[in-house]
Amino acid sequence: AMADTVVTAAVTRARWTAGLALLGGGLPIALLAIGLHWQRRALHRSWTELAAIVAGSRDAIIGSSPDGLVTSWNPAAEGLFGYPAEEAIGQRLAELIMPQAQVDEDRMLHQRVLGGEALPGVERMRRRQDGSLLSVSLTISPLVDPAGDVVGLADTIRAIGAQPQAQAPAQALQTVHGHPAQEQVAG
Repeated sequence: AMADTVVTAAVTRARWTAGLALLGGGLPIALLAIGLHWQRRALHRSWTELAAIVAGSRDAIIGSSPDGLVTSWNPAAEGLFGYPAEEAIGQRLAELIMPQAQVDEDRMLHQRVLGGEALPGVERMRRRQDGSLLSVSLTISPLVDPAGDVVGLADTIRAIGAQPQAQAPAQALQTVHGHPAQEQVAG
């Protein structure tokens, strides 16, 4: 929503600049302003597309600041960990989902990523809102600004092993056949 507001304001400024340049006889300035307008529109489309990809992902995708505060929390993170985005954003990631015994190790992993290293497929334990633990595969990537500085972290998390989602196929089987899934499997 904030990105939309910024883009809308930029588009409005570009239109005004183009109009004023045309009135003042500055055709090159007008063309530049129109070019900027189209670049901003393309950027807005890219941001919108990226937001849809993250929102539709089955993996939990969590953005955090360098100091560990949650900055984004997709719907899959809500489902996996039990916290709504409104509750998670602004909280310390370590306090939300990391078991106390792993906090120091996880801080060391995050420090490596803040140094620019991506860590794919790290197996860890994570804690849900209800206190239960689950085994996950975690990929931590640096978020880098145009100057090359790491400005945050992206955690992509997938439950492994005994997953809460593993019940879904059994429930679907039960719904289709109208019998408890265990009876269907047993025969």
